Amino acid sequence: MDNPKTSKLKLRKKTKSFLIGVSTIVILFGILFFGHSIIYAQKILPHTFVGNIDLGGLSKKAATQKLTEQLDSITSIKFKNQDKQWDFKISDIGIIFDPNTSIDEAYSLGKTGGVGERFKDQIISLVGSKRYPIHFVMDDSKFIDTFDKLVASEIEDSELETSLVIENGQPKIIPGKAGQRIDRVDLVKKTKDFLKFPTIGVQLSIVLNKSQPLVTLDKAQKAKSEASSIIANPLKLKTTDKEFNIDTNLLSAWVTGAVIKETSINSATKKSYILTAIVSEDKVNAYVKALAGEINKDPEINSGMIGTLGIKELIGKAATDYSTSPENRKHNISVGANFLSGIIVKNGEEFSALKYLGNVDASQGYLPELVIQDNKLENQYGGGLCQNATTLFRAIMDAGLPVVNRQNHSRRVAYYEKAVKVSGVNLTFDKNFANIGSALVGYDATVFVPQPDLKFKNDTGNAVLVQEYTSGNTVYAEIYGTKDNRKPSVSKAEILDTKPLPETIYHDAPDIPKGTNKIVTKGAAGAKTKFTYTITYSDGKQVSQDFMSYYRPIPPEIQVGSQEVAAPAPVQ
Repeated sequence: MDNPKTSKLKLRKKTKSFLIGVSTIVILFGILFFGHSIIYAQKILPHTFVGNIDLGGLSKKAATQKLTEQLDSITSIKFKNQDKQWDFKISDIGIIFDPNTSIDEAYSLGKTGGVGERFKDQIISLVGSKRYPIHFVMDDSKFIDTFDKLVASEIEDSELETSLVIENGQPKIIPGKAGQRIDRVDLVKKTKDFLKFPTIGVQLSIVLNKSQPLVTLDKAQKAKSEASSIIANPLKLKTTDKEFNIDTNLLSAWVTGAVIKETSINSATKKSYILTAIVSEDKVNAYVKALAGEINKDPEINSGMIGTLGIKELIGKAATDYSTSPENRKHNISVGANFLSGIIVKNGEEFSALKYLGNVDASQGYLPELVIQDNKLENQYGGGLCQNATTLFRAIMDAGLPVVNRQNHSRRVAYYEKAVKVSGVNLTFDKNFANIGSALVGYDATVFVPQPDLKFKNDTGNAVLVQEYTSGNTVYAEIYGTKDNRKPSVSKAEILDTKPLPETIYHDAPDIPKGTNKIVTKGAAGAKTKFTYTITYSDGKQVSQDFMSYYRPIPPEIQVGSQEVAAPAPVQ
């Protein structure tokens, strides 16, 4: 057994050995820390990544050069939805990389903060890795706008809002229809996450969410009784010598539905919407304006003022052929031309086709005819008005006026793809513009209440006069004003993609005799086109607009008769 003196001696030796060991470790780590600091004083610590790029061991200059070269190679981002793919240039969607900020962040690792923090960073760089995101600036609005123009029309289906219509004097609720829309919040987040750590070849998935109408059927029923109450109370307007009756037919044409936010107690914490019946302010104003002329009040502009407004000469013209149209369609085009005539657009004002076409129904003289709605052909009043819109769209460009709003049809329509020779124009839209066989694909415009609309802005410095008229089986659009030496030009529409005609769909038709077939629709091949419209002003300034058109392939549909026909009775 050790005596106390011996035990104390052993304890002192152990303590001394421990202290020597600890001191040695501290000294070694100190040497390692300071040595490591000296070696990487002007370099990025090892195993340091920016994005997915290893910049460890490089000087700030070399790292900046390497990162910049890598970022320059990332020229586009790929997106996909099911079998569709899109490739967007970084420069076109509002994205700018910031390599300098990224390098500064990586370079500061192990060089800033207290001794303990720097020591920890250096140890981590030896045994692990540190990753920093790539810094960039992204214009979210430009990104979404570009997406909406080039992608949304191909994969989105807008929901149809629950609406109120008046048929034969009776209010009727038309149920809304669900659609699908791009999840734009998810799209922006995915894109930003990708840009922080980009990988070549990765495709970002576009998520589509189901979108419901704001108003449910049960929240729309009250609008029927409201509309009935309005229609059931005709009005009389009197002047000193005239009387004007606003009868139920006129009120029926004025009544429409409006979606408003519900203000009940139950809806205080949750957004809820209802449909209510209102009288269209625009239609009432149009009626009052017409009434003003009838009771001899001077209108805002009259024919005697035309010359002083700067309307001196023809500045734009176009024509399209509708010779193969059904009679109702021809009739509607003629009616539409009347509504789009005699319109004076002041300098600085915007023209809206829908504003002047008014209420497209029987009260305005329109007849039922096939229109494209929800990618299907349906009989509705005003079928054929897109011929007026397409013709006017080309006249607007021929005049060199800025186009504010234009939408192509969802499917190709043969009426608008014929070349028509017109004299006295800047843009011929003749056979030289043909891009699929002899067809002029991609130069059309559609209108449909309440949207899409065809709009242009008058920036000529003077008023312009819009005229449309028909002659034979051709509709003409003309714009008069004062020439200011601007020069319009239109490129031949580029074919970006084509889709073949889908297989024919056959429907059993028990109301058609067996052995008889009826063509429902001939169908159409799909295409994606782009053309550039450029206005060169007298001072040399150029303004260009790109018009993209996407036409969905539509399968031919045929009804096959299955009705059994009784055999004729034998001759006695």
